[in-house]
Amino acid sequence: MSRRTKPFALAIAAFVLLVSSCASAEPTTTDTLDCEAAEPESESTTTETSAATTRSTSTMTTQSTTAAGPTTAEATTTTEPTTTATTEATTTTEPTTTATTEAPTTLDPNDMVVRAQILLTDLGYWPGPIDGEPGLSTSHAVIAFQKLNGLPTTGTVDTNLVAVLENAERPPAQDPSRPGLEIDLSHQVARLVVDGAVRWVFDISTGTPATPTPPGEFAVTRQIDGYRVAPLGTLYRPKYFNGGIALHGYSSVPTTPASHGCVRLTYPAMDLLWSEGHLPVGGRVTVYR
Repeated sequence: MSRRTKPFALAIAAFVLLVSSCASAEPTTTDTLDCEAAEPESESTTTETSAATTRSTSTMTTQSTTAAGPTTAEATTTTEPTTTATTEATTTTEPTTTATTEAPTTLDPNDMVVRAQILLTDLGYWPGPIDGEPGLSTSHAVIAFQKLNGLPTTGTVDTNLVAVLENAERPPAQDPSRPGLEIDLSHQVARLVVDGAVRWVFDISTGTPATPTPPGEFAVTRQIDGYRVAPLGTLYRPKYFNGGIALHGYSSVPTTPASHGCVRLTYPAMDLLWSEGHLPVGGRVTVYR
């Protein structure tokens, strides 16, 4: 080897030695760095995985809860109609309860109509049930009272009427010794006599002057428990006492004579006579002026 090439060869050898040394050191450095870096990254990855797992679990739980929520809500919704149905059923029964509660209402005796009905009943003028309602029967009871006491026949309950009723007396029978019906043509009322006294006084309408109701002593000869369709009108539950002349219920009972000879009463008054068993066949009917 010449003196010129020797240094060059040494340089090359040194360079090769250096390269070999670096090549063997790089993997170790890289591995160490990778391992040291891997642990935090692994922890980070693990943490992230745990967080992801937690989120996943949380999400699953949330989703599960959310899913359960609608299920529960749906279940609740499903049960709500039943609850509503039960409420509706209760609501359905409320009217019955209310009606039952309202049925036995206590009447105020100081009420003007109630007071008038009580006084009329005590005096023998049949007003129908004491219910505080100024209905048909009460109006005709007032008219009967007004007829016998010379008052205008209004049929109206007012304070003046109640004041007069407070001081009135029960009307006497024409013949208290004999039970039966006494028809007063002059006053257009009928007195029902029971046990020697007037039981009830009824408002009536008898025959007009052209077709009068004949006075006299009679007895019920026959009766029909129903409607009798006659040539001159329909008679309700008639009790015949003088040939074709009868005491019967009718739709119109004016304050003056209006019939063809029969004696008209209201339907409720006729029902009362039948229900209490008054004026059977053979019962006395006296017609007088």
